[in-house]
Amino acid sequence: MPRRMKIIFARLISLCLLIGGIGLTFSGFQEYRHASEINRWRIVEGVTDGPQVSTGFFNASAHYKYSYSLAGKDYTGEFWIYGEEDIQALRDSHPNHPKINVYYNPTDPSMSSLGPRTNFQRDYTLATGLALSIVGGGLFIYLNRFPK
Repeated sequence: MPRRMKIIFARLISLCLLIGGIGLTFSGFQEYRHASEINRWRIVEGVTDGPQVSTGFFNASAHYKYSYSLAGKDYTGEFWIYGEEDIQALRDSHPNHPKINVYYNPTDPSMSSLGPRTNFQRDYTLATGLALSIVGGGLFIYLNRFPK
């Protein structure tokens, strides 16, 4: 492959890293904003069958299905959480299984959560996005030093 094609290919890869990193960084900031919103939501008691925990190659995940009632109307929700420590922390914060605290949006009660996303999830998304942005942006700037 000619040198010119290699540089063009490397520029495209660096641009993809930069765009992907910006997207993940934006998503990480959205997670922080969403977590602060959830902390202001009201809490109601709900019921769950408990998590369906699965362990993957890198990490464990738990999927909660829950239900709750407000003003005589029934609602259901789902919540995913990742990381063994975070799964255990959620279990410990709800010792009265199958009863569980559900955070719901007072302006739209169908929007609910079992709490803000864990620090691991938010921080991982944000850190990965920043790292990809820095690597992709640095590589793109470096590659633009070569003649076209």
